[in-house]
Amino acid sequence: MNTLIEENPNVIVVATTNFPQRVDASLTRSGRFDIKVAIPLPDEAGRAEIIAKMIRELIAGTNGPGSGCSPRTSTRASWPRSPPD
Repeated sequence: MNTLIEENPNVIVVATTNFPQRVDASLTRSGRFDIKVAIPLPDEAGRAEIIAKMIRELIAGTNGPGSGCSPRTSTRASWPRSPPD
């Protein structure tokens, strides 16, 4: 990490983990990362909003150009879809 930043001062390193307690302490010691951001799990309303957005995007994707689905049948499409022959 030290030589990476010294040799490439314009490089930005972004790291993520679902298990911060498993990250080696040498990676998180002082001077390695300037900013640490913790993002909590969404609450019930947040999860509902995420799922609603995903469903809207799925519906919009099945009605897009070249999808082969008409608006009337797109909401009744089977899931998961079978691969084409």
